[in-house]
Amino acid sequence: KNNFDFFIPFGKANVTRSGNDVTVLCYSSTVSLVTEAAKELAKQNLDVEVIDLRTISLPDIDYETIGVSMRKTNIIVIVEQAQASCAIGPKIAHECQKRFFDYLDGPIVTVSGLDIPLPVSQKLEAAAVPNVEQAKEAIYHAAKFKL
Repeated sequence: KNNFDFFIPFGKANVTRSGNDVTVLCYSSTVSLVTEAAKELAKQNLDVEVIDLRTISLPDIDYETIGVSMRKTNIIVIVEQAQASCAIGPKIAHECQKRFFDYLDGPIVTVSGLDIPLPVSQKLEAAAVPNVEQAKEAIYHAAKFKL
């Protein structure tokens, strides 16, 4: 057997960082961005749980894992790089509100890229997609409903 005989289960999210104050849903490149924001917010005594959705097909979102985390934190933030008009975050937020409304302590906050064509320039691209500071601000804003 080789080291390549491994697969990620389809439709199964991964809790990459455990926390008790805020649940942050993310995927792809935003996982490292959100993890960095969570580390920085830990210095301010904000305990952030980070969930890598891994599967972003709407019928296959792992609402079981999301529900367990959300019942613990009662706050959800969704961070993604997709442009606002193409983002899946608002659809996930809508479904979470339907499924877990009684457990929410505040509105679900979504963070996405600017609603513009993705620029070719690295500097312009960096300005068009969420960064660590934007993620921190959104998480902190959502947490104020609980703190």
